[in-house]
Amino acid sequence: MAVAQAQALVPELGIQEAELAADAAALEKLGLWTLWLYSPLVAIDAPDGLVIDATGAAHLHGGENAMLRDMVTRIAAAGIRARAAMADTWGSAHAFARASSKPVICTDMTIERQYVDSHGQSEVAFAFCHLLGFELAPRLKAIARQKLYIADASLRSELGNLLPILTRIIDWDLIERQYNEMIKYTAALRYRTADPEAILGRFAGTAVQHPTYSALAELGKVIKAMFLCQYIGREELRREINAGLNVVENWNGAHSFIFYGKGGELASNRLEYQEIPSCVCIFCRIALSM
Repeated sequence: MAVAQAQALVPELGIQEAELAADAAALEKLGLWTLWLYSPLVAIDAPDGLVIDATGAAHLHGGENAMLRDMVTRIAAAGIRARAAMADTWGSAHAFARASSKPVICTDMTIERQYVDSHGQSEVAFAFCHLLGFELAPRLKAIARQKLYIADASLRSELGNLLPILTRIIDWDLIERQYNEMIKYTAALRYRTADPEAILGRFAGTAVQHPTYSALAELGKVIKAMFLCQYIGREELRREINAGLNVVENWNGAHSFIFYGKGGELASNRLEYQEIPSCVCIFCRIALSM
């Protein structure tokens, strides 16, 4: 729209001349910041965007939703209003980022297994992942401290060698009573009618533990017990999980070494000093990937 036409529609419209060179330089600095904080693969989408390949990186930030929200929140704290979207293709993400005022995740990908580290798993997470149709696959470091819940008391006599790690019987009645409620909350997650933070906040907002939360934890004990049996018995599963988590972590280790030289932080607040190692890091990344 021409300036004259815009002023005719909105007489009090404020007009400021664009500084294209300064905008481009600022976008490049934002790209370097994103490269360091979120993903090793970032490109400029001129004149006003960034393209980030989040493959294998989202779990390091708590998942795709958490990563997008953190990104938008950090940028907003710097006084920049940003829109973000994540999708299977660049075109889809490009369109949704410009069409929606909120962070959007649009993907047709079928998730079969989600790899997380030990701190990324919980019994409730096991339950929700199972109800959503995919498997939570944590890399368990304290495997010797894990316990197995059993389905029925009669199994104790059949599992004599496992008695030291067996614990109580699963409360199947609790799961059955709260089944419809569990499905309701799972559907809210699946169709994004509620944020995960809002759902978990509702569970944690009462002095007495929410019955649906208790049922989810009970179901999670069942799923986790089955996962533990596979995790211990299948070396290829442990290798798969470890490989899935190490893809980005290995690169981040190399990235930290190249960028900081094990220094931990930039030694100066001078802009030229910060830009030089950032550019060198990018060149090294390109060389390593060729």
